Amino acid sequence: MDVVHDLLDNRLVDTEERPMGRVDGIVAVWQEDKPLRITHIEVGLLTLAKRLGRRAGAIARRMPAVNQEPSRIDVHDVREFGIDVALKLKAEDTPLFHFEQWLRRNVIGRIPGGT
Repeated sequence: MDVVHDLLDNRLVDTEERPMGRVDGIVAVWQEDKPLRITHIEVGLLTLAKRLGRRAGAIARRMPAVNQEPSRIDVHDVREFGIDVALKLKAEDTPLFHFEQWLRRNVIGRIPGGT
């Protein structure tokens, strides 16, 4: 598997196929004489912004709901890797759901027709 090509930016879906965001980063462990092992998937604007560059990271840090650690999903909570990364989790049982609720209230809800 080409992790960068096949995993980054893929959509995450919960047990009910509801979108939960996208894979923004990958956490891996490397030990001498062993293959690289993925341990977590990171989701969050700060992780994405770090990939995009210093200026994007500075902008993301100013957003109140983003000024926190990215959400990490243990690789053992992944049911299937594919076009969508299917999780064994329900959206509302994760911090991702709370951020989406904040985003709907404070950003999308303020855009005319964005409800």
